[in-house]
Amino acid sequence: MNSLYAILVVYNQCIKDSVTYKFLNKHKDINVIVCDNSTQDYKNQSVVKSDGYTYIDMHGNKGLSKAYNAALDVLQNKTGYVILLDDDTILNEEYYNSVLNLSCDIALPIVVDEKSILSPSKVNNGVVSRWDGKEILKQFTAINSGMIIRLDVFKTYRYDEHLFLDYVDHNFMWDMQDKDIKILDAKIKQNFSGNDVSNIESSLIRLKIFKKDSKYFYRHNTRKYVFVVLKRKLHLCMQYHSVRFLFA
Repeated sequence: MNSLYAILVVYNQCIKDSVTYKFLNKHKDINVIVCDNSTQDYKNQSVVKSDGYTYIDMHGNKGLSKAYNAALDVLQNKTGYVILLDDDTILNEEYYNSVLNLSCDIALPIVVDEKSILSPSKVNNGVVSRWDGKEILKQFTAINSGMIIRLDVFKTYRYDEHLFLDYVDHNFMWDMQDKDIKILDAKIKQNFSGNDVSNIESSLIRLKIFKKDSKYFYRHNTRKYVFVVLKRKLHLCMQYHSVRFLFA
C-alpha cells in the first residue's frame, strides 16, 4: 500500500466544522496537511496539531496555488500519493478504498454537485463544459478537490502562482497531458461555491477573481478570454436578474 497524504485548504471556517476534515480524521493512515487561507483566527492550529497533523498558516487568503506549493514543500522528500481537497468536499468509503492501491500518476474521482457531473469535464477548443458520463472523453480536465497525484510528479513541478483560484486545476491538467491519468468509478460530492447565489456582492468579488485568473490563463488567446468572461457575466446576470455583472 502506498503512503497517503492529503492537502486540505480551509477558508474562513472552523476546521472542526469541515465535513472533509471529519472524514479524514477517521482514517489515520492519511497524513493530513491543513493549509489555512482564512482571514480570521478560527483556532484551527490547536485542533489540527492536537489531531497529530501538520498545520500551515498562510496568514490570510493567498489563493490555492500558494497554499498547494507551501504544502508540497513540506512533502518534497516524501513518496506515495497526495490528495487535494477543499474543506467542503464530501468523501465516502468507496472513494477511500479506491485510492489505497493506485499505480497511475494521477487519479480522478467522479465529482458531482446538485446539478450533474462537475468533474471530469470535457475540453473542446480550449473551452470547458460538463460531461454526461457516457461519451468517451478525448480531451478532459478536472477540478482540484478529490484529485490524487503521485508525489513523484512534484519533484520538478509546482503550481503557477500567477493563478489565485480559477484555472489552477485546468492549468495543472494541461501541464500533465503526458502523464498516466485514470478516471475512477468512485463518486464524491462537492458543495460548489459557484452555485451559491445568496449574496450578490460576494459574487461580484468572485467575478473579479475569475476575470483576473482568466486573463492570465488565456493570455495567448484574447478571444477565448473575452468569450469565457462574457459567458460567466451573462450567466450571473440571469441568476441574479441584475445587469451589474456586465459592468464589473
